Amino acid sequence: MSRRKTTTTTLSASLTAAGLIVLGAGLTAPAQAVDPLPSTDKMYVLSCPTSTYDGATSTSTLFYNDLTTPLNSMQLFSVDPVTAEATPIGDGSGSNVQITTGSASWSSSCDSEPAWDPVTQTAYFGALLFNSGSGSRFLMTIDLETGESTQVGEFTGFVPGTDDCGSDFQSLAIGSNGAAYVFDSNACLYSLNLATAQVTYIGGGANGAAGRYYPQPFSLDPATQVWQALDIEDGFLSSVDVTTGNMSATGPAVVFNDDYDPMSMEFDSAGRGWVFNDESVPGVKVSELYALNPANGAVTLVGEPFTDADGAFASSALLITAPAPQLPDTGLGESATWIWGIVGSSLLAAGIALAVIRRRLT
Repeated sequence: MSRRKTTTTTLSASLTAAGLIVLGAGLTAPAQAVDPLPSTDKMYVLSCPTSTYDGATSTSTLFYNDLTTPLNSMQLFSVDPVTAEATPIGDGSGSNVQITTGSASWSSSCDSEPAWDPVTQTAYFGALLFNSGSGSRFLMTIDLETGESTQVGEFTGFVPGTDDCGSDFQSLAIGSNGAAYVFDSNACLYSLNLATAQVTYIGGGANGAAGRYYPQPFSLDPATQVWQALDIEDGFLSSVDVTTGNMSATGPAVVFNDDYDPMSMEFDSAGRGWVFNDESVPGVKVSELYALNPANGAVTLVGEPFTDADGAFASSALLITAPAPQLPDTGLGESATWIWGIVGSSLLAAGIALAVIRRRLT
């Protein structure tokens, strides 16, 4: 046999064997374990401290649940979604730090549901701020590196009396394209200008077809592009039509281990829901973190309450961040199997082709 034939034979056999090995490895590769939160996503909470009032000095002091360790308002924490262990970021705005807008100074003690704008990579939330005993809701941004909050402005544009609408901010959600929406305190839906905190009435209301009265947890499922609201009264997950404000009349029931009192809901980039549920415990505020399957409403308790090195604390504000939207998912990113399949098939085809050439040389 000539040297050329021998070389071709050897190369053909090698490529064929390599192709079969690689192809087999791809086909038999074990599935990857599912992370509780996609590796690209991060979870945060804002504190909702326990307050004690000193009548002698007319001041309120905010504490962890132990009522001994001071806790600033609007304190940002990163959260381990496996253990619900929290790590503080910065020191928060502080209960005695005033936020000045116009001629008024406002202070905060608790925060409402945040939302992540994936287009601008900005975190927003609604803060209940107080001025001389009266409260109002402000749209805020928060720096996730420093934990510092900045006011955008007071929510304006609510239309109480229209379709039984309320007069105050209830929940906030931002879509994959950066479009923002809020529900008011009586389930009317508005679009939101994130630059001005101005809302524009869309529709809905307590007398809508669904009869869902208090959709406080509200968020977009990026996997299905379905807007979801979890009613804090009747225990159902409802889809929301953001063009009309109507909520679906049916949806899966959501049942928690303890009292039903969901305060905040977010979806990660894989489409898994995450929900806060407040548990009634005398004398303290306790927030439970659950993972939610939006298809059937099933929930799994992750941990409670939130705890960092200084103790346990409560929160009504859950935030999940994700990268900016990418091109539509083709399904190829779900597994490396397709890559190994292409490489293995190519090597196998090359080996067979060389075998044919060898025969012609014979």
